Amino acid sequence: MASREEEQQIRAAEHLLMASGEDHKRLTDYLEAQSIRDKEISRQEEEEEVVQATQLQRTIVHVTDCRTLLCSYPFCLIVKSQFYHVVGCRTRIPGGCPLCKKLGFLLHLHALRCQQSQCRTPCCRDLKERHQQQRQHQVAGDRS
Repeated sequence: MASREEEQQIRAAEHLLMASGEDHKRLTDYLEAQSIRDKEISRQEEEEEVVQATQLQRTIVHVTDCRTLLCSYPFCLIVKSQFYHVVGCRTRIPGGCPLCKKLGFLLHLHALRCQQSQCRTPCCRDLKERHQQQRQHQVAGDRS
């Protein structure tokens, strides 16, 4: 036999389940509004990420030619320090150095978008050739 407290909890749960149509509509409207707001926020976050990635790509190209010690170009000094880090990094852990992986990812993105045949950005030509070879292997595999 259920105690008086348990009976009250059961009645309260039943009351919530049997909410009026108006309460159900309000809850549904609220959940839909939350879903729309969440989608708008995620869209804004995606747009911000695209802007940041574009800025970093421009900075990588800038850093390639920049010889100014105290450059005021946004993120120039940070990206320069990352390049210097990569050159001297001795991390030998599974998965590699997170900073080196981050810069490597940015260089891959640059190479995918770069249209210059004689680009001076580090590794650009090598990465373009690797991407071209991968595309050729995919095309050859699709024909099989």
